[in-house]
Amino acid sequence: MLRSLSRLLWYTVASLVVAVAVLVSLARVFFPVLGGYRADLEHWVSRQLGEPVTIAALDATWRGVHPVLKLKGIRLLDRDTGRVLVRAHELRIAVDLWRSVQDATVYPAGISLVGARLGFVHLPGGRITLDGLQHHPIRKVPLALILAQNRVTLVDSTVGWRDLSRPGSAPLVFRQVKIELENAGARHRLRGHLQLPPALGDQLTFGADLHGRADRPEGWRGTVYGNGQALQLASVLGHHTPAGLQLGGVAAVRCWVRMDQSRLRDVTAVVSGEQLQMAAPGQGVPPFHAAGLQGRFHWHRLQGGWRLDAD
Repeated sequence: MLRSLSRLLWYTVASLVVAVAVLVSLARVFFPVLGGYRADLEHWVSRQLGEPVTIAALDATWRGVHPVLKLKGIRLLDRDTGRVLVRAHELRIAVDLWRSVQDATVYPAGISLVGARLGFVHLPGGRITLDGLQHHPIRKVPLALILAQNRVTLVDSTVGWRDLSRPGSAPLVFRQVKIELENAGARHRLRGHLQLPPALGDQLTFGADLHGRADRPEGWRGTVYGNGQALQLASVLGHHTPAGLQLGGVAAVRCWVRMDQSRLRDVTAVVSGEQLQMAAPGQGVPPFHAAGLQGRFHWHRLQGGWRLDAD
């Protein structure tokens, strides 16, 4: 009995090794002729994103058990005007080979966008869209496609931000953006890092552990984390303070936000500030100055309002 079981295990392992070797060999034969399928891939990516996409060149490699398509010189265009909305040095698509072969179509196992240049606009009504689409009817973001991937990454990218809801606000540029999203069913884990504009601070690290479905945005729950370094309080909070209140100083802030049913449940922040200043000219209140200040703040939702605890 033990000998038969050992023989079965041996044949199983040997079969898997042979199958993997065959797949690798087929992929190596297939990769050199990818150039002839550039138009087909442009059409497939365009259909997934809902906007035209152009590809300058194709390449491929192998990573783990997945062949990886490298789409180079990516441009996402506005389908009405032809304006370039997003540029990227490379889009890497890890292919689920077994499923793709079975159904004779491309099924991504992971997506990575490298060296992207894109911008977002915050409109007066609260909507956020890609810069260039603000004058168009609302177009759906392919959220279901993103959440269906095992892994989605944005690497070495630059993201612009324009807030049209605040007239006169300066455009912002965030550099060295890196975001990693891992999906496992309804669980979505996000982590990222970016370089803040000098007017706002130094850097921001963030993460999230969320549960939810793309077709039920009202039911999401989980925790979001942020860690900001050398934040310039006058710039970060200047538009969110009462009229006439002036803030100054630099702070490091760690913040945890819990949400349930897509609503804030509680917020915890640990703040360490230096050279803090607060003044309200003309209000009859003496200015406040502090060389340093540390504290922990906790906001949590109560029935009919919020409560703040500080220590």
